[in-house]
Amino acid sequence: MAWTVDDFLSEIQQTDPSFAQKVYLLEDCTSPVVVPGGADFTEPANAAFERFQQGGMQLVQSTDPIFRD
Repeated sequence: MAWTVDDFLSEIQQTDPSFAQKVYLLEDCTSPVVVPGGADFTEPANAAFERFQQGGMQLVQSTDPIFRD
């Protein structure tokens, strides 16, 4: 997921950076890959979310109201 969103953000930044504010990422509907006794991608996943947020994307929870009247 991170690579796809990263590619999408790169394209947005090249064409219309303000569009990133219209992108909402469900933070609590994803999880990093963690292999017990092996790889743990928690830190890279957290860094990716931070990068996306710094790029203007909205991080939300599945329970957050995002529609406005």
